[in-house]
Formats: sequence, structure tokens, C-alpha cells
Amino acid sequence: MEFYRNQKKSNQLVFIYIGLIVMLAAILLYSTGIIADAYLPKAAVISGIGLVVLIFCLIKSLIAAKDTSPMIALQPDGITSRVTPVSKAAGLISWKDIEDFSLTEMGADVLVTLHLSNVDHYKGIISKKLSKMAVSGGLDQNGHYMVYLTASHIDCNAEELLAKINAYNPKNK
Repeated sequence: MEFYRNQKKSNQLVFIYIGLIVMLAAILLYSTGIIADAYLPKAAVISGIGLVVLIFCLIKSLIAAKDTSPMIALQPDGITSRVTPVSKAAGLISWKDIEDFSLTEMGADVLVTLHLSNVDHYKGIISKKLSKMAVSGGLDQNGHYMVYLTASHIDCNAEELLAKINAYNPKNK
């Protein structure tokens, strides 16, 4: 079972980036004195930095939107995911290592949390691909390593994703 990028959500994100870029460009033009006779150095620096960051994010989003590979794949031997940096770095997460699933609210997003045994294996793989900060902590009260999956990039919400993962899980059959 595979879950692909939701093109509507990707397009909305691109339009948000474009709107913010236009707004920051106007602030930059105003604060540098091109539109008005006022020179505001702090506003110029902040809007300039914001503009560069948002242009970088826009380019990344446009490149990612062309990618047609699955964001999450449920396979007989495990789960592969590209929806968060940690899940992408983990590679194939074996069904035998998944002890539990849960939903976790973080900010405005609801995430599917995979509680993994074999902590040293996954921490080692993830720390090779990401910094040590990304793998420090991350344990639940039972000592299982937590990897989060977001449904914000795919066609279903977190509750539906969790239900589909539970239905596909070979341990439940």
C-alpha cells in the first residue's frame, strides 16, 4: 500500500510561499527607500533574510512537487517513509520492531507515532544521516524510540493513516 503526495496541498503551499515572497519584497523595497524616502535598515535586513529563506523553500517545494514516488509505503517487511527527516533517515522500519502506534499532537499537526524497539539500531542509522540533535531523547516511557509520520503531505489525515497502518500490520492478522 502506497501513499502519494497530495498535489492540492502542495499547490496551496506554493501559493502561500509566493504570497509571502511578494509581501516581503514589498517590505524590502519600502525599507530600502525605493518606494518611499525612508530608510529602515532593520526592516531591510529582516525582510531580505526572510525573502532568501522563502525563495529557497519555494524552490524546494517546486522540486518536491515533481517527485512522483510514494511518500509512505507499507510493505510486507515494514514501512518506508519520506514525510519527516527522521522517518526518511530511518529507511525501512521493520514490522517486528514496531511495538505500538499512537497519535501525537504537535502544534497544529497530528502525527502518527511509531514506537520502536531495537533502539540502538535505529538511533545508529538515523544519527549517521542526521545530526546527533535529531536523535537525542526521542524515547517514550517504555524506552521505545519514537519516529513520527505526518499526514500533511498525503491524501488522508492522521487518523485514517493510523487505521490503514493498523489494518496492514502483519501482527494484527
